[in-house]
Amino acid sequence: MGDRGTRRQGDQETRGQGDKETRRTCLSPSSQPLALHPPCHLVPPSKVVSNGVLRIAILSVAMLPILFVLAAQATGSDPQPTPELAPDEVVRIQLDALKENRVDIVFRFASPENRAYTGPLSRFTEMLQSPAYLAILNHRSAIYGPLRKESGQAYQSVIVVPPGGQAVGYVFVLSKYYSSGCDGCWLTDSVTRFEPEKPLRGT
Repeated sequence: MGDRGTRRQGDQETRGQGDKETRRTCLSPSSQPLALHPPCHLVPPSKVVSNGVLRIAILSVAMLPILFVLAAQATGSDPQPTPELAPDEVVRIQLDALKENRVDIVFRFASPENRAYTGPLSRFTEMLQSPAYLAILNHRSAIYGPLRKESGQAYQSVIVVPPGGQAVGYVFVLSKYYSSGCDGCWLTDSVTRFEPEKPLRGT
């Protein structure tokens, strides 16, 4: 009887120590993301650790695209004015930015006089929300006309097709600027709306 009682007491102590070990594993900070798993007392400590490592690995892979985007923005990979850009290339950069609602890029390629008249960026953004320019934001497609240069300025006509709306034309007027910020860069002085002769409609 004494030996059996001693063995039962020892077994209970061993099970109690195992329960405490499991509870400690379940309550450790590294296993908190496993809240959706079965109750802690059903998950052995070794599986808790391996499952936690697997879940961290999966989350890390899922976050990679977001990290790449943030890294690209942090390193300044957005288009910047350079002397190598032709005036029609500047217009295409601005229109691509408008298609994605990146007003900050559009404002970056505005001339100093343009920024002084339409800025700051918050005021420039409000201006693009007006009826005269609303069609150019988030447009579906764009048709570029021939580039024309005259008296030191460049004129680029574009017809944009907004989603579900009627096509609208715009003329971009650009000049080459020589300043400390960008020596010899083409920048946009103004954008004027016009109605195309042959109406097109978006789908």
